[in-house]
Amino acid sequence: MSVIDQALKANERYARTYDPKWGVHPQPTLAVVTCMDPRLSDLPGILGLKHADIDVIRTGGPAVTSWKQRSGQSCDWRGP
Repeated sequence: MSVIDQALKANERYARTYDPKWGVHPQPTLAVVTCMDPRLSDLPGILGLKHADIDVIRTGGPAVTSWKQRSGQSCDWRGP
C-alpha cells in the first residue's frame, strides 16, 4: 500500500469519528510559538490540552522575530 493510500485510509477513519462540535470557532487559551520540528507535531498530547485550546505559530528559525510577534497579535487569541 502506498503512502497516499495509507493517508486516504486514515482520513476515511478520521472522518467517521469526526464530531461536528469540533467545527465551532475555537477559543484558544494558550498561544505557543514553536519550531517546525516534526517531533513537536502532537502539541495537544505534549501539553495535555485539546487542539482548540492551543493557537500554534510555527517558526522556521530559532528566534521569535517581530514578524512572528505580529502573527501572534493578529491571530484570534482571546486568552484566559
